Parts: sequence; C-alpha cells; structure tokens
Amino acid sequence: MHPKAKVVAGGEALVVPLPTVDGDRMPDAELIAWARQLIDQLWPQEVPSAHRANA
Repeated sequence: MHPKAKVVAGGEALVVPLPTVDGDRMPDAELIAWARQLIDQLWPQEVPSAHRANA
C-alpha cells in the first residue's frame, strides 16, 4: 500500500496523500498518471479470456 495511506473507520474510504517531487507539487501530467496507476492497483481490470489467449 502507499506510504502514509490511511483507511477511514469502517473501511469505507482510503486517504492517500498526493505525491510530491522534492517537496513541490507534482506536474499535472505526472499526477494524472500516478492517479491512474493507483486506481488500477486498487481496482484491477480483469483481462477478457480472449485477450489472455492472444497475449
């Protein structure tokens, strides 16, 4: 899990601090890529079986 992430009581929410670069805000494009990766890790997409067979 992400360092310093916290699960809110009851497990209904997860608080993940935004990443920084040398203490500064991450550039927008990098932040969007980071958020996409986080979402993919939390809710991975299942690859359809037809795609797995061709991989």
